[in-house]
Formats: sequence, structure tokens, C-alpha cells
Amino acid sequence: MIVGQILSIFLLIVQIKGNYFENSESYFTSPTSLVPRHVRIQHIDVETHSDIVIDVQVPHFSWQLAHVYDRQGNQIRNIKQTGYHIIVTDTVRHKIVWNSGYTSSSSSTHILYAGLPFKSDTRYTVRISYFTAQYQSQWYIGHFRTALFSLEDWTGGWIGSNLINMNQLRTIANLKSTRVQSATCFISGIGYYQLYVEGELIDKSRRLDVGWTTYQQRTLYTSFDLTQILNSTTSTNVGIGIILGQGWHNRQQWIIGPGARPVLSDNYGSPLVIMQLNIVYVDGTNQSISTDSTWLGREGEHRVDSVYMGMTMDLRAARSCWSCANFTDPYSLWINASVLPSPVNFTAGGQFSLQMMDPVRIGPDALHIATSGLRGNVDGVQGASLTDGGVLKPISQENINGQLFDLGQNFAGWCKLSSLNAPKSTVIQLRYGELRYSRGQNQINFAGLYYENLDSIAAMDTVVLNGTGNETFEPVFTYHGFRYLLVNGYDTINKDNIECYKAHSETRLIANFTSSSNVLNQIQHNILWSQLSNSMSLPTDCPQRNERRGWMGDAGLSVDETLFNFDYLNFYLNFLMMIADNQAPDGGVSDTVPFTVGFSPADPNWGTAYVQITWYLYEHTGDVNILEKYYKGIQAWVDCLTNQRQRTGLARMYYYWGDWASVQGTANISLVSSYAYLRDVDRFINMSQILNRTDNVQKYTQLYQELADEFHRVFYNNLSGVYVDGSQAMNILPLALRAVVPTSVRAAVLSSLINNIAKTGHFTGGIVSVAPLYPLLSNEGHHDLALQLALSTSYPSYGYMFNNDIQNATTTWELWNTLPQSATASLNHHMFNSIGAWFYRYLAGIELNALETISIYPRMSYNASLLSYVKAEVVTIKGSVRVEWSRLSTDTVSLTVAIPPNMDAIVSFDALIKDGQCMKLLCDNEIIWMRGEKTDQLSFFKPVNGVSDLYESKRHNVMSARVTSGEYTFIAYWAYLRHSTSIDSMQQLNSRYIWASICLFGTFLVTIAAVIVISLIPVYLLDHSSSGDANPDAVPSPKVMFSFASDISPTDAAIFDSSVVINTNTISRQLESTFQLPTKSLDISSITPVNFIPDDNNNNRRRRAISKSTVIGSSIDLAIQITINYLICRINDCKIHLHNRVIQAINSHRQKTFTINLLFNNGVQLVSSIATCMAQSMAATGSSKYTRLRGKSCINSDVNICSNGQLPDLYDASIQDLQNGLAKGYFTSKDLVEAYIARINEVNLKGPALRAVIEISPVALNAARISDALRTNGSVLSPLHGIPILIKDNVATRPEDGMNTTAGSFALLGSITAGDATVARKLRDAGAILLGKTSLSEWANFRGTDVPNGWSARGGQATSAFYPQGGACGSSTGSGIAASIGLAAGTLGTETDGSIVCPSSRNNLVGIKPTVGLTSRHLVIPLSQSQDTVGPMCQSVADAAAILNIIAGRDNNDNYTLIQNETVPDYTQHLIKDGLRQARLGVLRGLFTNATVGEYPEYVISEFNRTIKDVFGKLGAVIIDPVSEKPETMLSVDNELTVLLFDFKYEINRYLSQLKNNKTVPRTLQELIDYNNKNADVELPPGRNSQDWFLRAQNTTNFTDSIYTNAKTNISRVKVNEIDAIFKQYNLDALIAPTEGRSSQVAAIVGYPMITVPLGFLADTEVKTNVNTTLFQLPIYPAPNVPFGLAFIGQAYSESRLIELAYSYEQATQYRQKSKPFETAIPKTQLSDILCRK
Repeated sequence: MIVGQILSIFLLIVQIKGNYFENSESYFTSPTSLVPRHVRIQHIDVETHSDIVIDVQVPHFSWQLAHVYDRQGNQIRNIKQTGYHIIVTDTVRHKIVWNSGYTSSSSSTHILYAGLPFKSDTRYTVRISYFTAQYQSQWYIGHFRTALFSLEDWTGGWIGSNLINMNQLRTIANLKSTRVQSATCFISGIGYYQLYVEGELIDKSRRLDVGWTTYQQRTLYTSFDLTQILNSTTSTNVGIGIILGQGWHNRQQWIIGPGARPVLSDNYGSPLVIMQLNIVYVDGTNQSISTDSTWLGREGEHRVDSVYMGMTMDLRAARSCWSCANFTDPYSLWINASVLPSPVNFTAGGQFSLQMMDPVRIGPDALHIATSGLRGNVDGVQGASLTDGGVLKPISQENINGQLFDLGQNFAGWCKLSSLNAPKSTVIQLRYGELRYSRGQNQINFAGLYYENLDSIAAMDTVVLNGTGNETFEPVFTYHGFRYLLVNGYDTINKDNIECYKAHSETRLIANFTSSSNVLNQIQHNILWSQLSNSMSLPTDCPQRNERRGWMGDAGLSVDETLFNFDYLNFYLNFLMMIADNQAPDGGVSDTVPFTVGFSPADPNWGTAYVQITWYLYEHTGDVNILEKYYKGIQAWVDCLTNQRQRTGLARMYYYWGDWASVQGTANISLVSSYAYLRDVDRFINMSQILNRTDNVQKYTQLYQELADEFHRVFYNNLSGVYVDGSQAMNILPLALRAVVPTSVRAAVLSSLINNIAKTGHFTGGIVSVAPLYPLLSNEGHHDLALQLALSTSYPSYGYMFNNDIQNATTTWELWNTLPQSATASLNHHMFNSIGAWFYRYLAGIELNALETISIYPRMSYNASLLSYVKAEVVTIKGSVRVEWSRLSTDTVSLTVAIPPNMDAIVSFDALIKDGQCMKLLCDNEIIWMRGEKTDQLSFFKPVNGVSDLYESKRHNVMSARVTSGEYTFIAYWAYLRHSTSIDSMQQLNSRYIWASICLFGTFLVTIAAVIVISLIPVYLLDHSSSGDANPDAVPSPKVMFSFASDISPTDAAIFDSSVVINTNTISRQLESTFQLPTKSLDISSITPVNFIPDDNNNNRRRRAISKSTVIGSSIDLAIQITINYLICRINDCKIHLHNRVIQAINSHRQKTFTINLLFNNGVQLVSSIATCMAQSMAATGSSKYTRLRGKSCINSDVNICSNGQLPDLYDASIQDLQNGLAKGYFTSKDLVEAYIARINEVNLKGPALRAVIEISPVALNAARISDALRTNGSVLSPLHGIPILIKDNVATRPEDGMNTTAGSFALLGSITAGDATVARKLRDAGAILLGKTSLSEWANFRGTDVPNGWSARGGQATSAFYPQGGACGSSTGSGIAASIGLAAGTLGTETDGSIVCPSSRNNLVGIKPTVGLTSRHLVIPLSQSQDTVGPMCQSVADAAAILNIIAGRDNNDNYTLIQNETVPDYTQHLIKDGLRQARLGVLRGLFTNATVGEYPEYVISEFNRTIKDVFGKLGAVIIDPVSEKPETMLSVDNELTVLLFDFKYEINRYLSQLKNNKTVPRTLQELIDYNNKNADVELPPGRNSQDWFLRAQNTTNFTDSIYTNAKTNISRVKVNEIDAIFKQYNLDALIAPTEGRSSQVAAIVGYPMITVPLGFLADTEVKTNVNTTLFQLPIYPAPNVPFGLAFIGQAYSESRLIELAYSYEQATQYRQKSKPFETAIPKTQLSDILCRK
């Protein structure tokens, strides 16, 4: 009966099972057509610039990698560059000026030119090819030319006239009849100019050139290639003409407007120009034509031009082809131009430089479209489309006080009238306005345009017609901000005769953002148009009234948004240059640049633009050169603010503008200024960290902390628990600053802000506080509120701007209430555009991160109806990043991302449900992960091409995965955390012990098992999901939980959906009937992949299950285990090993639990077991018994691991202690890592500031989770499995871990190695966790003679834990310190001579310096091939032996290792307590008694002598004392140094040349020396500025040099005749001596092993303080309590015997326990703090 019922259960499942997958194969398409794309030269995109001119000697090159597709047209993922080749040639001379050769590098951006110096006005060709692992690209060929590098290259002068309005100038050039090879024009006209040749305007779309600057400080010039034009002329006489405009050289601009400074107007006046045309003919001859007094000039037809007032043109004065060579003018008076003084004040340091930014343009050339998405407007958006070519036509025409035209869009530019037919002298005026009058309060209709917001100017262009018919008028040298055009004086015009041009600095549209919200789409539209309207060679404030100035506040607030949307890199670099030009000696910058109005020093929220623009340029490009260029200027600005603060304190910090344009008055403007100041300091710290300016990092970090404390102290209102008056801005700004609001009050302050917003229903601040508002809300868990504010359409809001009764905005307003309350304000401003960055960073989730590993993390609202989809694209200099997400339901989101080649990204999935969890992830329609019972199990079902490293943030419930380049579509499913008792128990297993007393129903088990084994036939199971009938709050008694618990195909898992619930319910009913138990809830607890291979003997899709190490599977055959409430613990306090898939808590004494295990293997074998238990009542013991479950153990809470000594003390915990705790489940590797990181943070930079650790691995916690998962599944890889280890900062780790390998030098910061050093890889393979990198003596103490042990530029001065500021020896200083106080379970050091054993001795450790060749040196930053070795530094011989077991062995990458035996001994088998019995030990007495050889404190010698007498004798050792009285014959000092110098040059050049990047990394020893000299402030500080060993090494030749060969020969003699001879003569097991001094050299020069073991501590020693009062204090040595060690030295590969000797000595003496470090040097954090704090 039961058999039949069970069969029915499974046959129900089989009925809907099917085959879903076929094996498929992808093919790689040959990339013969692949070529570098979008090549950039000095940030200029070659594809949009046909003529590139540079004025720098060291330009940088960037390019994008092409996409590669397979035969099915699918984009291939994980395209990574491995190298490049760049060739630059002089185009004319065909001379190579730079050939990079093949350069191994993954970098494709900002590659610095490293060739011969460029020449002025010279043309060059660049060829670029990149390499991937699969192919080499075709060569890209591009061209660029150079500007004039020196003032001496200019031959002409500035010309114009102070007598007449000379705005037209002309000359005739008499050319040779020979063909022109090149013709290059350099020209500057100020205010503006236009260049004509033979009647044709050069560069027809170019306008308002050159860009506005403070002309005295810097005037710009531009350049044109006229080669083709001159070769196309039919005559040798060529006419050249120039039109000049007043522009910003007009005095009127300086005497009107708010805050005008009339005194400055005297510096300006008549327009003037300089031009030079350099011609090279094909015969090699040259000709130069330049401006001088022979040029003729007159007042042309444009009589007046003004940026503010418009222009007047009299077409009656126009002359046809006036710039032609054959032109004659019998009417107008042309007079000779005057040579005028240069506008540049060279005496004061003024500059005349090339305009590198793009010019202002109109028409299609003004805006290039780089995005791949929509052209035209999104549905529902009002206004003109940016992508329609830049020409606007009126959408309506009315006759109101003239002909009134509506362009439908507010913008900056002007209008052209055509087909004008009116009598001569007809005057036509064009007036511009943003707004039309509306009906007044008295219901009187007003007509025409609204001019009140133009302030004191009249935006009007006037033309006087010549009467020739079909005339055309287009204004020049002016622009307007408008939507409406009024034409007066010509009523017959119609809208077909009008076209208007939007004008702005040329750029590319590099982004698009659209969403499901019309409100957000309109805001985005308005942002784009207002930003372009205010990009007129510099970021202006508005385009319509008498300002249009470079207000810094506006520029700083919108720069991030702008750089997302537009390619304005050189635009902002030009502005930065102007800020720097304008900076005062005290560091102050001005409110406006050029400084026309406002104040200097600027209001802090205006001056901050200097910092903000620099930072965001770096963040959007990754170009660290930008930070370097403006670093000192920004520091000066920060110091200027600091000086201001010192005068007044933050409480009265100066201000001028504050939180401008706020709805509610600002309660305390000093707080607003202080906010900007603190943010600038914080950002400057960021810059200092990136540039490795450690001195400033420390200095300004301290300053920031002082400021943060002061900010809170003076602005926090203790009575009300808010800042100042609790208004929104007053709370937003401190909350947005790092570490200002104390944790204790942060929640209350945030709550106050949220409540205020909720109460008012809107935002009440201004331009400063709105910028951080939206990111703050999104980051603090209030993204829904941020969205609600952004979507609002009532006053005040962004949406109100286009939802009001007066005019629906198409650009961003100046004020929230511009209409109707403040109609005198601008309708086209960009200072509120900061929200646009939030669109990309938060709604689309794109964080560019300086184009390293970008982040894709779109924030999701819990209310899915707020926003249902977003589409965004950002085209970076590395390629296009695309994001598209859509809410499929409240709990499901689809996310498609595209990452360009040569980039990686972290893709994160935000919580869709409050207090929910991600339950399942699909990628490309396949399940890649599903939450099981072990909620921290973050591993994929199977390898997913391009997807790796799954993470989960428990705090924010965010899932993340790393992806490589390519396109991916993810679907994430979320669910509420369920609250049934059994599910609660499952979730709380990590925090409670579970006890139960169980009765086993043996007879029942046997009966059921027998029936199943005999009767059940092969079946297939269908995947299923939880029953919809389950009540999550119910506590069924008894009940059955039904779950998959074994491995199934992810493909099969993909069919989990609601359609299967019926079947599972059917199964439930049959289970209930079979076992006579109610089945109230069903749960899928765990699904992970199993892999299959085809069965070659059967074509019927049968599969054979194989090991999990093989990844093939797409089979649907299953190995399945059905578990019904797996029992947890057994009786009598004994732990049991729980099933590794399903753990269910027993919550009721009446509950019955059944387990059925079924394994199917091709229908051949069925193995099953059934366990039945009944839990006894918990009432007797109470719930407090169930306190904690760790790992697989169920532990009696009566044995409290937190208070009963079950946890090891991390100060001296051995590796075995930690393994015991891990095995027993007392703690996990993740707990260990957290504890060790906390310990590091206690003492490394805080407290005693020992500086032992230079960086912590960002992936250590993830590695720990993986380790724990393996252990849970029964896989323990080695005795080091799950054990945290620290390694020295010269041992390479794979780049993807995010750690640096630098030897302590900033020179190698960011260098990319080929992967792990072999020893690091072996540790990983053994399951060890690489916790971080330790500090060291820089370059292993081989840079210079005055560099103290333990000091490095990156790490600072590391000091001993045994005496404050004590010397800890080196070069493995940090490894020694870290191991001595338990910052890790063990450490790795490296040694050339003494670098392991000396710091081990000085730090009370066991250090093993292995035989050279026992451990691989591959990818360890080298010093000498003859002496380098890698070894462990630990607290015990046992721990050191355990690590040596792992890292020893052969490595084909290191030939020295191939000499040893193929099998590595098990060194832990040589931990023998009587190892010293009958051991023969020779004392190197002469080493420490001969004062000429080395110094040893007397106390060390006495302790050594006592140990020989009292210890070795008792342990049965035979002592030969001495074995040598002439130590100098064993040391060979000079020979060793000679070999090291030669070896170092060769080895370091080899290492550096193999690095994978060269953007800033030296590639040779000479470049390293140069780097140190260039960065002497950090690398060569006073007292540490020697690099004499570097210099001496650089001066060596090669290994054939007799100096080197003789030294090697002499060392060989020492080995044979001295050291080996002594071993042989006395039949020694080892030599012994105190460790420090010259003992290490005996072993070092011949590559022999050495072990040091603690011997004692210095006592009552006079402190020796090494002080140079003019420089700095060196570490102190000797000093009381400083440890010292005993050394055992053996012959090659005698480590096993040395370990026996050392272990025997260690166990007998236990000297390590005799003293400890000083109190504050020992970290207090223990495992109990991690495990039991809650």
C-alpha cells in the first residue's frame, strides 16, 4: 500500500518533466577588421575632430577596444587588453619620434608619450595597435600637429586701431607657384574674430572665438590647416580677411550688471588680432605671412556688437568678396592698421596659449551624438530635440506688437532672417525674450514679450537693409537667451523665413537617461538644454540678462551632471586653468572667473568649484594627471579657508551667498560655508591618497577630524537634537559630511529631516543643500522619499517648473518660484541641475569610479509604482556603459547591463521589498544562484561566462556580482523574510544553540527503509516551489517540511514557478496519506548545481553523475534528496554533524520529524534511508538552552564558548588552536578575519601606531566565506584552511584582489602584476586566507644607506610592540610586528640577508629563512637571484613548519627551485621534543666577540652563554665552541655587496618590465631613480633621501663583468673552504649564534637555511635614542624588553633537521612566554567580541 502511494507521488512529478537543453558550441570570429576606436589625443576624440592641434610636449593617448562577436552575432565577453604598441612619426620627415614597442599593459587610457621632443608647427602621425589574449588589432592611423611652443615662434604683431572702429582687416598674400605641402594658420582675435580666405569663411559653424579669459593673465589662440584651401586657389595672390568683434574686450561688459567693477574697464577697449600663416612648399622652402601695419582695415557693415546689447548691422556698407585678392573698394576708406600692445601681461607671468577646448559652434557641428539610443524627444517631453541638428524653426507666429514667434524651446543663440525684401534703409529689429506676458490681476491682456528679467540690457539685434532683395541677416559676435522672437519693422515676414541656431561650446552628447516618469524625463530634457545654453567657452550662469559670467557656484554644482551628459573634458580643463591663473597669492579664488563681479576669496560654496571640477574630471576619466596638475592650487585654496577659519572659527565662518535661492530662509549661513570647507578638506584628503601624498593625508585627516568635532559642537542644538533650528538645509548638510554627525545622534537627526520633509511635503532649501539631498536620502534608506520629491509637480519642485499656469519650462529655472513670484529671475539656469547626477548615479546606478572597476547599482523604491523602468547610457572614454532595468512586479526586477571591453563592473541588486531578501538570480534566462538554507552560501550553480564573485550586504540586503565586459540580462527575485517558527529557527542557526532530546523509532525506520529499497523503481523528479497554502505564521504540530536538498541542474531549477505548486500540493496530500501526518508547509531550502557528462553508450539523454570539479552539465537527470525536517541534535549533550544541505529546527515537543534520502543514478541504483524521531519537551530546560549554533555543531550552552575558555586568545593562538575551534564550530573563518581586522585597526594607525600592516585585502571576508562553505561541505584543504595569513608587501597578489604590491614605494602603487606570486598562490590553494600586506623597509632596505629599518614611503615608520617607538629590525618589519601581537595567525617574510631572521628575533618570533631555492621567488619583488628566499615568521616552530610545508616545493617559474627533491618533506613530522639529543652544534663565537665585525649587546652574549651551559647541555647536545675565530673569512662583505648590486639591477629591471601597466609605473631602475627624484617629497624625505645603492646598482654593467664574476668566485670559495669545511670538520648538525649582527650573512651569501627562536629580552638596558635634531627621530634600539633570538644555521635543504633542533629548544625553554609587548601595543579585540557581543 505504502509502496504504491510513494510511487504515485514521484510519478506525478515525472509527468511534467522534460528535456530542455542541447549542447551548444560558440565559435570565435577572426578579428581581422578590429581597430582601436575613438582614439583620443589629449582628450580630443579623433573621430569628431579632423584637425587636432596640441601644445604639450607629453600628450596622452587613449582608445577604446572594439567589440568582438561570435558567429551567432553575440557579443563576446571578457575582452581584455594585454598590451599595446604605439608609433609616432614626423609626417613630413618620415622620422620615428617614438616607438613604444610592444608594451605589456591592460591600460588603454592616458598613455603618456615618451619620445623625442616635439617641434613647433609640425605634423605627426600616430599608429596604435592593441593586443588581447586572442588577437592583435589592426593599426589605427591618425594625425595631429603641434602649436607654437615659444613666443619666439611668432613673427607678427597685434593689430587694430584706437582711432576708428576697425573691425574688418585684410591683406593679400603673394604665394609661390609651387604646390603647398602644409599651410598652418595661428590666430587670436579679441574679443572675437572670424577668418576669411578669398571671400570664404573658414570653419563656417565656428562662432564667438576665441574663448573668454582674463586676457591679461591668459589669451588664447587657435589654429587652422589651410593647406587644401591654398592648393585649391587658381592664383598665387590670395586674399585674407579678418572680422573682429568686441566680445568680452568691450568696456561696457565691466560697468553694468550686479556687482560691476568699472575700474577694470580701463584694461579693455578696441578689438585687436594677431595672425601668422606658416607655409611649407613641397620643394622645402618656407613662407610666413603675419599681421603687421601693412594690413588694411575699416569699420565694416556690423557697426555695433555687444554680448549683452546685441548687434547692429548696416548692409548698405557691406562689400562683396572684400577678403578676395582682386577686391577694390572705391567708396570706403581703408587705412593701415596700427600695431598695438599685446593684451597679455607677460611681465606678470601672463600666458599666450593654444585654445585646447572646442570652440563655440552652431548647427550640426555643435553637438555630436555618441549615444546609441533614441533620437528626438521621449514621448511626453515638451520642447525641442537636442538631436535634430541644432536648428530651430518657429512652432507658431502671432501678430502682437510685431511678428511674435515661439520657438517652443528656451535656449541660447540667435536667429537668422532670410528672403528679406524691403526698400533700402529699412530697419528691422529682432528682440528676444524667455517669457510672454500673461493676463494681469485686473484681467487686462498684456501683449508681446516679457523683458523684466533682462535687468538693465536690451537683447536686440538690428539690421539696416541695403534694398537689393532677398537679403539675409544673421547677427555675429553676440548671443541671447530666449524662447520667443519678436520681429519689428517687417510685418511681412513669416516663420518659414526664420531659423534659429542654438549656440554652445562644441561637444558630444555622451549619455541619455529616460524613465517611466514623464516628470523625470522632462527634468532631464531641461537639464540638457540649460547646460548647453550656459556653456559658452566657460560655464556661465545664464544666457539672457546682464550677467553670463563664470559664476563658480553654478559651475561646481552642475559639473558632475555635465560630465555624465557631455564630453566637456577640455572645456572644464580650460576653466580650471583660468581658475589657477586667477588664484591669489593667499590661495583665494574668486566668485567669478574671469573675476568680474563678486568677491575674493570666494564664498566657500563658490570657491569649492576648484575642488569639485578637478575631482569630477578625475572620476569621469581616471586621468590622475589632472589631480597632479591642480593639487597644489587646491591645497592653497584649502589653506586659505583654514586661515579664514582660524580667524573666526566655524561658528562665524565667512559667507556671501550661502544656500542661494532657498525656499525657506537659511538659519545659519556660516554652517553652509563650513559645509563647503569641510567637504573641500575631505576631498583634498581623497586626492592626497590617490597621489600618495601621505604627509598631507595625515595632516589634513587630523584637520578634518578637528573640523568635524567643531562643526558638531558649534552647530548642533543639544536641546532639540538637531542642527541649528532643524530646518531641512541645516540637517542635510552635516548629514552629508563624513564623520560629522556622531553615531549616537545620527538616527535622530535623520529622522528629524525625514519628518520635516514629510510634514512640509517638499524641499525647502536652495542650490547648495539640494545637491546632497537626493543622494543622502537614497543612501540612508529613504529612496522612496527621494523619488517622491523628484516626481513632485507642486511648488516648490523641479516638476513645478513645467506644471504651472504661466509657462511650462523647457530649461531649468534660476529659482524655485521664478514663476510667478519672482518673474525677474532667469528661466535658463543650471545651478539646480545637480539632480541630474543623481539620475545617473542612483536611478541608473552608474558609478564610474575613475574608470577602474565601475559600479552598477540602481536604487529601487519599495513602492514599485513610483518608477517602473529606467534606461541609461554613458559613453566613457573606454566605451559605452548601458543600464536598463524594469520592475516586472513588486518583488522582481530585470536588469540589463552592457560593459565596454577592457572594463569590469560590480553589478548590485537593490532590495525591492523592505526587510526582504533576494531569493533567486537569473542571468541570461538561467538561474545562477538561489537562496538555500545556508543564507550566507554565496556560490553559483555553475560557472557563468563573465560573472563571478557573488556578494551580499546583510546590512542593506543588496546582492552584488562582478562582471567582465559584455552584455548581461539579470532577473532578481525578492521575498519577505518569513516568520514561521521553523523558518525563524533556520535563520537563527548562526546565533543559537539548539538542543533537543530525541527518541529514535528504529523499528519504524527499518520497516520503511526495507519497503522502499525493495519496491521503489527509478524515477525522475520535477523541480517545485513552496506551497501557496502555507501560513508563514503558523506553528503546525506535527508538520512536514518538504525541500530539495541535493544538487540539480540549474536548467531544471529554472522551471521553478507557481505552476508547480499544484503538483507539490498533490504530493503533500499523498505524503499526508502515506505517513498519516498533516503537511502544512512546504519549502525549497537549497538548490545548487550538480554536473553531468554524456553517457557514450546511450543516445537517449541518459546522464552519469560525476565529480563536482567537472563542469559540463545541461542534463535534467537528477541526484535528489528529499528531506522532511532533518533532525538537529541527539541526546546527551553530544554534537552531531548535521546534514550539509538542510537544517530544520525542532520547535514543538509534539513535532515528528521524518527524513527520506533518495539518490537516483540513471535509474540503476536507489539508495534511501529514513529516520524518524520525536523531540522531547523543551519545557524542562527552557529556551535559554538554545543560544548558538556555529558550523555543523550543536553545542551545549552549558559550555559557554564566550565565557568558559573555549575560544583561543588571538594574541598567541596557534594555527592548531584555530583549526580546533573551526572544526568544533566554535567560530568561522569569517569570524577570524573580522577579529584580526579589528585587531589591526586598533594598533596599526591608532593607539601606538605600529604601522605593521600596509593594507588589508578587500576580498578577505569573501575568501573567508568561501573557506567556511568548503568546510561546511566537508572539504578542508590543508592545516591552513581558513587561516588568515599576512604577507609582505613585496609578494605579488593577483590584481583582482585589489591589493597593491609595491615594496613600500609609491612608485609601484597601482602596478599590475601577472597574478599571484607562487607562494601566495600556494597559500590560496591550501585554503589560507590572504588577509593583507605588511609594511617593510622600502625596497627590502636596498635603496640607500640612510633609510632606517621599517620605514617606507607608503607605510611610514613601523615600530616595535615591545618598546614604544622601538626598532623592530627589517626588512620584514611589518611581518614581524604583526605576528608578535596576533594580527594574523602567521606571516610571510622575505630575506636576502637577515630580513626574516632579524625582525623575527627582534619581535620574539620563530623565523625560518629557507634554503635559496626551497621556496619560489616568482613574482616576489627581487633583490638578488643568489640570495632571495621566502619564509614564515610565526610565534612557534610548529606554526612556521606548517606554513613552510605549504610554500616549499618546485616551481617552473624559478629555476633555483628545480634542484630540490620532487617531494617536499612534511616538516611538521620533525617537531621532535628530544631533537637536540646528541646534536652537534658549532658556536660561531668570533661573530659576536670580534667588535670589528658586529655589535652585540653584552646582555645578549651573557644569555647566549647561559643557554649553552644550562639548556643545550641538559638536552644532550654536543657543543663545539668555538668553530671559528676568524669570522671575517666567512662573511665576505665586499663580495656580497658586489653581487647584490649587479643582481639587483638585472632582477628589478626584469620585474618592472613584466608589469601589466605602465601609466605611472617605472619600467627600469633608472626610471625608478628618476621617479624618486621627481617625488622626493614623499620618497626621499629629509634624513631618508639616500638612494646610493640604487645609483651604484644602476652603474653596474652585466654578469660577464669581471668584478661580478670574481665576487661570485670568492663567495664560492667561502662556501667550500670555510662554511662547508667547518660542517665537515666537526660533523655538525648546525651552527649556532645570537641571531642579530652578522650571523645572518653566514647563511645569506651561500643560500643556506637559518632558523631563529626566542632567546630572551633586553633588561635594564640604557635606552639608545637615535636622534638627529635637524631631521627626525629614528627607531630606538637597544631598549628594555626588546627581544632577541638564537639562530640555528644548517647546510642546503637541512630545514627538517633545523626544525627538530629549534622545536626541541623551544619546548624546553619557552622563552617567548617570559615577557610581553607593552600594554597598549596588544590589541584587545578577541573572538568573543565578534561572536558574543550581541
